[in-house]
Amino acid sequence: MPRLRFYLQTPIAVSGQKPPHPLMLDGILGYAWALRNGYRKTPAEIRPENLVFPELPLEKIGNKCYAASAAFLPPEAAMFPTVFVRRADWQSAMARYGCPETLYTPATGWPQAAREPYWLLSTPYVDFYYRGDSRGVADLLAVIFQIRFLGGKRAAGYGQIQKIELHEKTADWSVWREGCPTRSIPVEIAGNKKGLIPEWTTYYPPYWAAVNSAWCFTPPVEQWLPVRKAKDLAVRLESFIPEKGKI
Repeated sequence: MPRLRFYLQTPIAVSGQKPPHPLMLDGILGYAWALRNGYRKTPAEIRPENLVFPELPLEKIGNKCYAASAAFLPPEAAMFPTVFVRRADWQSAMARYGCPETLYTPATGWPQAAREPYWLLSTPYVDFYYRGDSRGVADLLAVIFQIRFLGGKRAAGYGQIQKIELHEKTADWSVWREGCPTRSIPVEIAGNKKGLIPEWTTYYPPYWAAVNSAWCFTPPVEQWLPVRKAKDLAVRLESFIPEKGKI
């Protein structure tokens, strides 16, 4: 079965203001499909009836569940905390919005200044497994490679893709690996699985839409997040915090 490997030149930026969610191959390809078909993100997407399900060249294991895994990370992957500073640039706000009589709100302009916490996923590559038409997948990957980035803060250069490799003959980890799901699978599709605990989560793109949620069996966190290294880092950071009453 095919495996895709995205080689990266810079860390992937992951927001620290909400629970992390794994990178999903059908989510990446769905974004390319939307661009290819002329869809753009607009405020109208808030209404569930306006959401469009991407028809991808991937095998389905359910009505809207594709046989495409979440990301697999190599052992050397690690995560590091950082902060991005959003400037309080009142001069640009004045130039953009006009005269002193303009009423400013916290939703626009200079009041948005803040420090945004992020995690940087530092990894040489990420892997995905799938079942489907490799030619169709390659066609959509051309769109992604033109964009050249994965994850957040792309304008700052994070998540830059160096190259994408397709390996045709690999293990089939598109849905399951040794009894564990490699992507979110609705319980109604998977049936009862001893030892697995379902979670309420989205399972098809767009993954940010809560209406796409159901009770699902989810992949182990260790597959798509360097949890152990993140915990070790937190312990090391605590050693730099002075004890109460000491400087």
